[in-house]
Amino acid sequence: MRALNLIAPLALFLGLGAVPAAAEPVETAAIESAETSSGWKAKAKDNIAGLSDLKKVSNPAVVDYDKLLAATAEMKQIKRDKIDPDSPKGRSLRQQAVERVTKAAEAIRSEKRHCSVWKAISHKDGRKVADITKAVQDKLGSV
Repeated sequence: MRALNLIAPLALFLGLGAVPAAAEPVETAAIESAETSSGWKAKAKDNIAGLSDLKKVSNPAVVDYDKLLAATAEMKQIKRDKIDPDSPKGRSLRQQAVERVTKAAEAIRSEKRHCSVWKAISHKDGRKVADITKAVQDKLGSV
């Protein structure tokens, strides 16, 4: 699969033109959005902590991820000091912010006995999913 990802750019670089569509990679391993027999629907990239297998999800929680990220000391520093987010310092601080949110989310997930924490998740029967944003935000300073 990795080799196919290199063919199209290499062909263009060598002046061979575009690669036929049949030769372009087909993403089968990474499912963009999935709904399982358990009824849960979410994108794999939206999992923050806990179970990521939708077949095993039973009591998930959601958070406002952007709000939590903005509430971290690292993201406040980027804004306050006007650090370019794409600079090495900005990327490092953002990664630290992501890790802080993940640790806080994991701590609250465990404390409140949720199986997982997601940026977005829904169930086909429309049941409510607990929003633990406030609890995670309160925990950010201590992780």
